[in-house]
Parts: sequence; C-alpha cells; structure tokens
Amino acid sequence: SVPLCASGTAALGAAADLVRTGQATAVISAGYDALAPTPLSGLSVLRTISDEMIRPFSADRSGTIFGEGAAALLVEDLEHARARGAEPLAEVLGWHENNNAYHLTAPDQGGAGMTRVILGAIADAGIEPSAVDYINAHGTGTPPHDPAEVQAIKAVLGARAYQIPVSSIEAAVGHMMGAAGSAEAVATVLAMRDGIIPPTLNYNRPDPECDLDHVPNAARPGQVRLALSISAGIGGNNSCVVLGMVR
Repeated sequence: SVPLCASGTAALGAAADLVRTGQATAVISAGYDALAPTPLSGLSVLRTISDEMIRPFSADRSGTIFGEGAAALLVEDLEHARARGAEPLAEVLGWHENNNAYHLTAPDQGGAGMTRVILGAIADAGIEPSAVDYINAHGTGTPPHDPAEVQAIKAVLGARAYQIPVSSIEAAVGHMMGAAGSAEAVATVLAMRDGIIPPTLNYNRPDPECDLDHVPNAARPGQVRLALSISAGIGGNNSCVVLGMVR
C-alpha cells in the first residue's frame, strides 16, 4: 500500500514477511520505472527537479532528476535456497513502513517520520543501533530531504552515525520511484558481497546540516555486515529494511 519512492523497500519487507511466516517459499520483489512525457510533466509540477544534476548531501544541491530503471530480488527460505544449490547474498532481518502525514513532497520537521521508520525496522530486526555499519540513504538531493534524513539517522544511531558510511546512489541512477527501494537494496547487498561501499556522486561542498561520512565521489573498500536501506516517498511515505550477512 506504500506508493512511489518507498514502495520498493516496502515490497522487499513484505516479501520477507511472506517467507518468514510460511505463506511462501520464495517471492520475487521487484520495482521498475519508465518515464513518458505526461507523467514527467506531472512530476515537474512538484518543483523538486534540478536544472542541472542530483547532488545528494552536497551544500550546492538544487533538486532531483527522475530516472528510469528496474531491479529485482529473490527472497527465499534459507533451507530451500541451499537445497537447490543457491548461495544467499544477504538476509532480510526486519523492516518497517509509515507515513509522515505532513506534506505532499516535503519531509516533516526534524525528520520525525524517518526517525520512527528506522526505529521500527531496527526493533523488528531485534538489533541494537550500534550494530549497523552502513546505511544506504535515499538522499534525493532536494534541499529539505537530505538534512531531514541525516537528522533521523543521527536521532536513532547517535554517535554511531558519525562512525559509519552513509551514501546515496541517486546521482548514479537517477531518482526512480517504484524501483528506487529495490535498486537501493541491491546496491546494499552488493556492498556486502563485494566489500565495496558505493559513493555519493556529484558531491562538491560539505553541508553543516549533512555532516556524516557520505562517501563523496569515489567508492571505497569496507566490510558491511549489517546495513539499513532507507526510502522516502511522495505523499510522506517512508520505509526501511535491515539487511545482514547470512548467519
């Protein structure tokens, strides 16, 4: 029921619930976006589109640019996967979704909705915030969103927020909607598999309000054992999934 930019993350969490409760053995969680002139014209009315490029967390960010793409993940019972010879890449430990009920496009003040969705996902996963060692942030590059997301991360993780990488792939793939959370989750899983932290591209100037380690402009080696993937959508929808290495 979560529309647009947060839907891919929510779909992944719902797929994991189906497997965890025994309602399914395997579920494909996928999202896609294909732009046409009519929907793009509608999106332009939101006044969130940059006239140059996406610059997540950078002080000179001026908005987002909507993109096309698709991503899919197979969520499967661990024993079933291993019985057929598959090697799982990560485990969905928990997730949560909510709505700010604040504004059509802008996050609520202080990122309260995103704070609650991160807390809910961590509680569902049964982990401590200190266990998180990477966050794939939504990072839309819009002036109001990025500081609100950083505030939410700091509200939940405290000092730990300054000790881990927090990056956004938006500038690399464009701001997708139905596929955003799916692509972000794939990037997070690949970071775990390959030991490479994806960068935040087009980062030019530090912003005092976005003062975490945003992995500017270049990927770096780094072990990821447990990560959050956060999405926030038009209409105030938020979703967050906790991903961990297979135990």
